[in-house]
Amino acid sequence: MPRETFLNLPEEKRKRITEVLIRHFSSRGYYEVNLDQVAKDCGIAKGSLFQYFKDKGEMYLFAVDRAFQRFMEIVQGFDFKKGSIFEYYESYFESSLEFLIKEEDAYYLLERAFFYNDSPFREKFLNEYTQKTHQVVLELVRENQKNGFIRKDIDPELLALFLEAVSLRFKTLFFERLRKEGKKVLDLPREELREFQSVVIKLLAEGLKGR
Repeated sequence: MPRETFLNLPEEKRKRITEVLIRHFSSRGYYEVNLDQVAKDCGIAKGSLFQYFKDKGEMYLFAVDRAFQRFMEIVQGFDFKKGSIFEYYESYFESSLEFLIKEEDAYYLLERAFFYNDSPFREKFLNEYTQKTHQVVLELVRENQKNGFIRKDIDPELLALFLEAVSLRFKTLFFERLRKEGKKVLDLPREELREFQSVVIKLLAEGLKGR
């Protein structure tokens, strides 16, 4: 995380540096980011970057953390006690699209961090993400079983692990396909994105709906 010298900067300057870091790491990936250009775009000397952050890795971790915080601000708020797991995934999909439109650089930074192999931190992010999301998914599963939305004959821990693995694998395949085609998510028609979503939800519903 940043040094105290960064935290003590005026808010406007902190925001400018944060936005520049997110933009550079989202467009080029960790290894290709040039810190001379980062400093120039921040309007500071390169040496100042190292007064604010220990090294390039710390800059990258900070940028990803800020992007993830922004993402969570948009996707949180689903009422587990009222909605079904299938409504949750629909809501999550719509929130993700909203985040992409509002925070394009932050979205693509998270995409790179979790699904590209162009930084030394991918496994770290995946492990931390899994730890953060497991309790959320587990709570969702338990509420859905209690409310009769999904079958009750499977252990909720096992179901939560299954959902996490399926979701991650679908996303990985989706982004791998886009990379091979040289496309970004925003390049795809909204209908194609919704079709992908409906296939995922249909597969989940056919296997999980309460009987």
